[in-house]
Amino acid sequence: MIVATTKSFLFHSSPKYCAVEQRAARRAHNPKVVGSNPTSATNFKSNIMGTRSLTRVIPRQKGISFAEGHKMPKKAIVNMYQQYDGYPEWVGVKLAEFAGPIKMGNGISGKVKMGEFANGPGCFAAQLVNKFKDRVGNSYLYECDGEIGDYGEEFIYTLYPKDGEETYISIYNVWQKECIFVGTADELIKKYKLKNND
Repeated sequence: MIVATTKSFLFHSSPKYCAVEQRAARRAHNPKVVGSNPTSATNFKSNIMGTRSLTRVIPRQKGISFAEGHKMPKKAIVNMYQQYDGYPEWVGVKLAEFAGPIKMGNGISGKVKMGEFANGPGCFAAQLVNKFKDRVGNSYLYECDGEIGDYGEEFIYTLYPKDGEETYISIYNVWQKECIFVGTADELIKKYKLKNND
């Protein structure tokens, strides 16, 4: 059984003291520099391996814009850091494929399955961790209390679950300093899924 708390934690693949080293590494992959970070579809998977991302779950509530989740780690139930494949065409699509089929509710009745139903945002967040934490090592839990980019993330994904409604997802590009997508899981998949995505 996974117990989710309201404390905001980071699912992190390396210790905090690596943040400075990660920022230096990111400079070598600055998308503003021509040729430093190509993303052609023909060799897409070889180009995305080192791209870091941060995914958080924030229950949908009044006063929080879908485009502002990247600024609110303390509102998040969980913050999940991933070392590889962080582009929207990969991690973004995988998150949408996870979130899209899940119906949100308050209370359990009858037979329900993981990946199809979540008993509130806390259950949704726990299922997210369960889905993406697939090996020993690689990912760890730390309290998330740094600035944007401190963990070397290039994209921040925020999922906004709400009982009885579709989960909305936003994508923030750390280098460009802008929210590049807000929409439903289906809309994200239509925009970003490549033909060679498995």
